[in-house]
Amino acid sequence: MDSAVKGLLPLGSVACPVENIHGDKYRTCQLKELPFGFYKTSHVFCYLPLPVETKFPVHINGSFAVTSDRRRLSCKTTDDKDSLQSDWNEALMMDAVCNAYILFLKNLRHLNIDTKEQFHKQWPVQYKKEENQTNFGKLQILETEFGDKAFAVCIQLLENDTTTMMQLPSRLGSCFKDAGCESVIEPRIINIITFYSELVLPHLSSNKIWDEQIKDQLMLHALDNASDKLLGLLQNHASIPTAPNRLFRRPSEIVNKTGPLNVLFVLKTNGLWLGQSTLHQID
Repeated sequence: MDSAVKGLLPLGSVACPVENIHGDKYRTCQLKELPFGFYKTSHVFCYLPLPVETKFPVHINGSFAVTSDRRRLSCKTTDDKDSLQSDWNEALMMDAVCNAYILFLKNLRHLNIDTKEQFHKQWPVQYKKEENQTNFGKLQILETEFGDKAFAVCIQLLENDTTTMMQLPSRLGSCFKDAGCESVIEPRIINIITFYSELVLPHLSSNKIWDEQIKDQLMLHALDNASDKLLGLLQNHASIPTAPNRLFRRPSEIVNKTGPLNVLFVLKTNGLWLGQSTLHQID
């Protein structure tokens, strides 16, 4: 065995800062939130810090094989026929560090982490709902890009004893797919078609679910980002607010109030669109 790694134990660990928020409750901190004097990006440690950054949200420590100047991890070059040190580092990451990461997430519950903790900020993803962790098979996932109001509505309409809602950034959902788990996660994700067909369009006529400002934002977002399938949904639903009383009409039933045909209509017909010039997309 190479003398550089001979006698080393395959030890790995991860480190994540936590902050006391009240009493015995804590929250995990993102590295970028740390004060001056601390690394604000993830670094590799070989017991002492190395000038090597990672894409993880935590620090990585292990008995890595490093170059003689301790500025890099040992790695295989194109001139090397084999490299025990490089293989050692790869195995250390896949085994010891990977298991340490999983243990880190499991043991968070013993630190009295706040129930509002967003576990997806640490990777791999774990989720906690109130005081209990939930089974992946019970999850319905809404991408964080939809926003907090949309997530609150999902909880109101979809969550029950057999379904738990969680938010997951699309970039982390992509990691599941890259790892070959697309068939597992894809059915759990509420996509834009499901979101509008089940959570938006059936509730436009009521202000109990969405307020007027949010409704307008949702419809403008749909028009600006619509696929053919979403446009088909909008064509078949009374989804456009009209003047003067904000009654919702199908696109085929309305006229743009700034268009050339507006002179043929009066406001009392509830047939003039309240919005701007996006209507041509669903003609």
